[in-house]
Amino acid sequence: MQNNVLYRQLSKVSVTSSDGLLIAANPRRVALIVSSPAPIGDGSVPNNQKAGAVSTATTGAKLSYTVPAGKYANVLTASFYETTGTTVVAKLEATIGGTTLGFQDFTRQGYINTNLLLAAGDSVDWNVATAVAASVSDFAIYVVEHEITARVTISLDGTAVLDKGININPGGPPFIFMYDEFGQAIREDIRAISDRNTVTVTVLDIFEVGCPCLAREG
Repeated sequence: MQNNVLYRQLSKVSVTSSDGLLIAANPRRVALIVSSPAPIGDGSVPNNQKAGAVSTATTGAKLSYTVPAGKYANVLTASFYETTGTTVVAKLEATIGGTTLGFQDFTRQGYINTNLLLAAGDSVDWNVATAVAASVSDFAIYVVEHEITARVTISLDGTAVLDKGININPGGPPFIFMYDEFGQAIREDIRAISDRNTVTVTVLDIFEVGCPCLAREG
């Protein structure tokens, strides 16, 4: 009686922002281990917003910042100072996930020391609530932006679409596909996509040789 023998094949695969083959079909595969992508450098960059000598004779937003796609940001401080006039009232407002949050109202001047975390698409604004004719004010928002590190989405069901499958996040543990859990799906072509070009992952293919598994799968 012939014993099953397990073989391992290790390879590095570049995953791009377009659907691509992670590993080809293998009818003898019993397990597949995919490493997480390496974290990308933090890439923290200040993106400070300033608006000086702004007319505050009308209400509304006077200084705005929106987090760009592919990044997240921390708002560290924000300041407002009325240089001409008497009773301008301004407030800092943040829109997070579509919900607007208001901070304390400030008359003539104000300073906020915070560490407000914003995701891509979130925003923060200095808004004048009470305007004063012929008034002028300075506004500032001090922000640090960070790159979002790459993630990989693996598909066992045809074309890979970002976030429509099994996500593997950077710096985390590897993902293990076992035949006993995923069945025949892991023996077909497996495809992958990342949120940027190019991300490298290590793929360990574990398969049987000299076994009756082909017959077992028909």
